[in-house]
Amino acid sequence: MIRQPSALIWFAILLIVGATLALTLPPNPTTLQALHISATVYHASVLVFILPYGIIWFAAFYAYEKLNKYANKLHGTREGEAFKKIANGVSVLAWGLALPTIVSIILEAAVARHPGFATARTLINSYFALIVTLASFTIISRGTRQLNEIVRVRPGRIATQLLMLFFTSVGAFYVSLIIHAQDTGHNPYHLPLYLIITTLIIPHMFAWFIGLLSAYELWLYAHKTAGVLYKHALSYFSGGFAIVVITAIATQYLTGAYTNRPSLSLGSVLFMFYSLLIIEAVGYTLIALAVKRLKRLEEV
Repeated sequence: MIRQPSALIWFAILLIVGATLALTLPPNPTTLQALHISATVYHASVLVFILPYGIIWFAAFYAYEKLNKYANKLHGTREGEAFKKIANGVSVLAWGLALPTIVSIILEAAVARHPGFATARTLINSYFALIVTLASFTIISRGTRQLNEIVRVRPGRIATQLLMLFFTSVGAFYVSLIIHAQDTGHNPYHLPLYLIITTLIIPHMFAWFIGLLSAYELWLYAHKTAGVLYKHALSYFSGGFAIVVITAIATQYLTGAYTNRPSLSLGSVLFMFYSLLIIEAVGYTLIALAVKRLKRLEEV
């Protein structure tokens, strides 16, 4: 029987492929002109992103591998089924970090050769990100809901109302930003407003709500389960996942309302995205640490 490569082997392969493509493929002249930089500075800037991307990818693939092994340890139990679903969702998140980045780099190079491909590039990147977010958060939510059913706990009324208030506020502000961007002639998606709302905004908002609710359900399970060490590990997991969801929301804010503007400088682009990368790295690191603790506890 042929042994399948581990998640960390795939991480190494994807990181090498992504870094090689980023440093060798020609940059888009439009991007260089918009940021007022040379090709050399562009490639140097790419190097700045490689380290945090590597940390995030490693944490995500590490979390998936360890969580999958933890679920296998619980094979035959309802908890094992639930954690298997969560592991599958984290797997989608891990691959969804690496593959869209690699595809985006390739598409950017394609636009450098064929500028008319820019609109298709934007749409492919946007819908790829949407599919990953929607699929991963939905799969994880099935696992967290099953965990809550096992310990017979449900989200409280006040907490649910506060979650809805936060979600509707975030959603309403996001829609207003997109509409304002449309009114000022900034349309990164190159689609009519009704298509942006129905095929991008609504699905993204649904995914965000599912993600936030899943993080809350995981927190509930953490506080209901027995054992102080299990509580701490699962609390790290829920906190890390909440950060990942919030980072996904912030990324869409920046992508939909602020990026691709001619007034942006390289410094502002680096600051915004580097800040998000650091926060996202914290989220995935917390998840990885939580999963490592869970697996150690199971081996005791």
